[in-house]
Amino acid sequence: MQHLDLLIEPYQFGFFVHTGLVEDDPERPESVSPELWEILRAAAAASAAWVLFDRDEPVTSGLPVF
Repeated sequence: MQHLDLLIEPYQFGFFVHTGLVEDDPERPESVSPELWEILRAAAAASAAWVLFDRDEPVTSGLPVF
């Protein structure tokens, strides 16, 4: 998947998004929604390098749902 600011890797049931942007830039780029930015910040704060968005996994409480 192509995105100007994010590293996104698709896989069969969803996709991975790298959290490096949050670590590199504390301000949210306009190209990233506030909801996705919140998820990436929470993952980075938990020392996760990647976030997996999987259509079959249960929802994580306290985070936005798409």
